Amino acid sequence: TLWQLALQDYYAQNKGGDGRFIVGFDASLWFYDCSALARSGPSGARIPQLTTLFYQLLNILSTLIVPLFVFDGPGRATKKWNKLVKMTRSWLERDFQWLLSALGIPWIIAPGDAKAELSNLSKEHVIDAVHSEDSDTLPFGATTVLRCATPNTYNGSVKEITSERLHNQASLSREDLIFFAVLSGGDFNKGLKDCGDVTALGLAKCGLRRQLVLAVQELSGSELSQFLSSWCQDLRGELNTNSHGFLNSKHPHIAQNVQDDFPNPDIVRAYSTPLTSSSSSSSSSSGSKTLHRTDIQLQSPSISALARIGMAHIWKDASDVLVAFHNNLWGAMCMQMLGK
Repeated sequence: TLWQLALQDYYAQNKGGDGRFIVGFDASLWFYDCSALARSGPSGARIPQLTTLFYQLLNILSTLIVPLFVFDGPGRATKKWNKLVKMTRSWLERDFQWLLSALGIPWIIAPGDAKAELSNLSKEHVIDAVHSEDSDTLPFGATTVLRCATPNTYNGSVKEITSERLHNQASLSREDLIFFAVLSGGDFNKGLKDCGDVTALGLAKCGLRRQLVLAVQELSGSELSQFLSSWCQDLRGELNTNSHGFLNSKHPHIAQNVQDDFPNPDIVRAYSTPLTSSSSSSSSSSGSKTLHRTDIQLQSPSISALARIGMAHIWKDASDVLVAFHNNLWGAMCMQMLGK
């Protein structure tokens, strides 16, 4: 559980170096999860989504972790799964940020995609883990990813996936994971038609993946076009012959689906060199300050601000506020005080 990870690995063993277990969360995924929970939960709250967010955040604060929420920024992808992404801010995002500030929970806005920023913070050891159900955090470079054992629950058991274990036990590097995402599909593309996870994993072990990532990073123009043409021939050849023996069988029908313009180099770059606070283009254009581990601090909740937000958006009268604070808020505050 999150409680056990925080208490045993980070408080007792000081794994993070400062006695804290800092976990990053993608705010947009919380919108989605909490909206789903609000639709299936009991009615009566003024704004069910905000009510659900409030109680889920208190669950998080009760686990002794230090949460950091990251919101998508202006440079996020404009298209995912071949669909245009709505770029206007959601009303819930503004209220969510107010609620986080009132609870004393740190949050930031990423230069681009929140997942890419969280993965970068994990890679730079600013945070200890990324809590996400999205597999794209791994090709983005996250070193530790936590997934809910039960969907949409943030205080129960989690599965811990680390890049170290992926490398040592499954022989999967970050280049392998990027290659895997390009072939099997992810946020930015549908992948190679009819190429499932097992086939993509087998192809990743044939040496094609590292050539692709390095070429896209180092070549451009006609040189890159020539490389991709030759690379596609090698990919078709492996699918037709299974010469390395990593596929479960030959796949000539998938080889026929490899077009000369596959893959789009921009898709590979989106994974290998995403826009983050550490990238030079982000720092020079926005002047954004680099986030350090010491910048991530839990503050004491503002009781008056929480009461105002609650009366305006969540509860119907003062007695409801007192009951919610007594049953949920005081326990979470006590755990954070004990943690400090």
